[in-house]
Amino acid sequence: AYVQQVSAISGVTILNHSKWFNSITVDLTAPGILTTINALPFVLSTVHVGKASDNGLSMDTKFDPEGMGPINTLPTSAGKITGFNYGNALNQVTMININSLHNLGFSGEGMIITVIDAGFLDANIMS
Repeated sequence: AYVQQVSAISGVTILNHSKWFNSITVDLTAPGILTTINALPFVLSTVHVGKASDNGLSMDTKFDPEGMGPINTLPTSAGKITGFNYGNALNQVTMININSLHNLGFSGEGMIITVIDAGFLDANIMS
């Protein structure tokens, strides 16, 4: 019901909803809409989570999908891609050594990837 009330405000687009954190992420068409959202009795707080675009209204994404493509897609003799532009994700990529898999020719295409995370107590039984 709370999400519906926020989404009913003119100029609000719901981008993300997290039951775990009891939160939503919104995009606003005008800065004044935030005052309306903050006035709702069920809103505890709001936090700016993105960078405003040139018009000062819409939010940019953290990672530019256009900027994360291959730097050089010329295949090597083994058919490998020679390098990727990881953008802001470079630190995370090198921490888990994904770049070495890319150098072996793996791109993730057609693969199922499993992530095991024990960081949220009772996440498997919460509804």
